[in-house]
Amino acid sequence: MNDNSSICNSNTKEYIEVKINYKLYPMCIDCYHAFGWEDISTIRGITSVKLRLTRSKKIKNRVELCKLQRECEDALMGLERLLNLQNMKYIRVACVISTISILFSLITLITCFLRLFLLSVILSCLSVIGLGSIIFIHNKYIRIIKKEYVQEINEYYDKLYYLCNKAEQLI
Repeated sequence: MNDNSSICNSNTKEYIEVKINYKLYPMCIDCYHAFGWEDISTIRGITSVKLRLTRSKKIKNRVELCKLQRECEDALMGLERLLNLQNMKYIRVACVISTISILFSLITLITCFLRLFLLSVILSCLSVIGLGSIIFIHNKYIRIIKKEYVQEINEYYDKLYYLCNKAEQLI
């Protein structure tokens, strides 16, 4: 969840606009519904979703709900940060391996022009192995990353579940 949320007040209703990672959209919309918000519109982007929500100002336990909502938004932002961090680690590894493989491919071309065919065959094999290993590393690395963050992610989901249940009881 980005810090791009804004609240607009009118006499009887309040409005909020929230921009969230598309992976967290189902969780986010459920959380806001638990806090008494109703969606007005949803605008889907490539990697994010923009929600426009409204609720009555005369909602009971409004102060407590606002406090819980801030905690919920902090948990959603923390969860989004972890999901982005997972992706960034994998992308870094894939970029390094891809760069090395491309360098092997370029050196292979140079060795072909120099008529060093045995060396060019060896380098082209290394290039193909490097590019092919990205798939293998992807599968292995994703499992490692998920294990690394699974406890922290589950803690955020537990916190969100707890806050949403508490909010539903207040409404």
